[in-house]
Amino acid sequence: MLIIIVLLINITFIENATAIPFIRNNFLKQDVALLSNLMI
Repeated sequence: MLIIIVLLINITFIENATAIPFIRNNFLKQDVALLSNLMI
């Protein structure tokens, strides 16, 4: 479970590295929200 989450985070960082900072920050905020929902 944790390994899958780590892989998803790494993929997201790699994909967002090519985006402009504003869009990248929005994606990161969404990922944090999704992870928070999974942990509840």
